[in-house]
Amino acid sequence: MFKGFSSSLVSPTHFDPEIPLVSAEDRILKVDRLASPYQPDRPEYLEQNIAWEEMARRLNDLGL
Repeated sequence: MFKGFSSSLVSPTHFDPEIPLVSAEDRILKVDRLASPYQPDRPEYLEQNIAWEEMARRLNDLGL
């Protein structure tokens, strides 16, 4: 997600913000943060396996 737009590293996503990226039944369990630009052959992880609760707290602290 970037400024309200979703993107996928492996497949296209809809431009229409009314079309959900994930279904209501899906659950985010862990988050990995990667440096950009993304290079599939050499991903540079900033952080790995961040629990969703921790990531949600960080986003909330930033007002996002």
